[in-house]
Amino acid sequence: MSETAKSRAAALAHLRSRDFAKGDPIPLPLTMASIFHTPGEEAGFDQYGRYDNPTWRAVEHALGHL
Repeated sequence: MSETAKSRAAALAHLRSRDFAKGDPIPLPLTMASIFHTPGEEAGFDQYGRYDNPTWRAVEHALGHL
């Protein structure tokens, strides 16, 4: 593995820690949900699992970093 690849891998491994708040879990918990119940709202922040949920946002953030 080249030095550039190693530094990219290290940066990716520590990417999540940049946004930690007190009490946040170190590993990102998986959101095991495909739909969200939001009565009275047209669309909540989280949607059908393929489109948006906390785990998917974290994966997109990591991919964007690469």
